Amino acid sequence: MPLETVDWSLFDVVCTDLYREARIKDTFPDLLRRWSTFGKPLVITEFGSAPITALRMPVAGAGRS
Repeated sequence: MPLETVDWSLFDVVCTDLYREARIKDTFPDLLRRWSTFGKPLVITEFGSAPITALRMPVAGAGRS
């Protein structure tokens, strides 16, 4: 969740950057749900996986021929 408090009532949509990584893999769905509590459309403006090796999650089929 954000470090600052935002009054989302001033906006038409709620925006965030959301990266999936090993540290939050079990809570990732809950993070998405928490953003929906503002009653506004959620826009994920940047997404992906953490590029740092220690944070990476295995990708299905990665490294297979």
